[in-house]
Amino acid sequence: MVQDVLYTLNPHENNTSETRLIDTFNYTIKEFYRNKLGPRFHKHPEKQYKIAIFIQDSCRAMKEPHLHVILSMPEEDISDFYWFVSGKMKQYYPSITHDIRVIKDTDIDRQRVFRYCLREDKPIYINSDLCHKTYLH
Repeated sequence: MVQDVLYTLNPHENNTSETRLIDTFNYTIKEFYRNKLGPRFHKHPEKQYKIAIFIQDSCRAMKEPHLHVILSMPEEDISDFYWFVSGKMKQYYPSITHDIRVIKDTDIDRQRVFRYCLREDKPIYINSDLCHKTYLH
């Protein structure tokens, strides 16, 4: 069964580049696909997760961007995804914190998640943006 999950990544580094953070996540998710689907993972976009990435700044005076990522993935992949991606991201951002939550299949829960993710007026990046790296300014 496919589940929607909210995955949050916060590197806790001052003046972190939003582009570098997304690029690192993009590289990491591609590594995950390479392990799961094989070296020709890019030939199977239908087996890749639907992704929406929302960038937010912290409430602190210093710039500490973090990501909220909504993914649609098979329920049995959630744990493997979480441990793989969190481990790889920790190599780039040693003080990173991360969390994953299943989004309940109710309208009210989906509305809460999207309202929370859309608090800031920043672009939303999806699969095609990651594939073509349109998030690079």
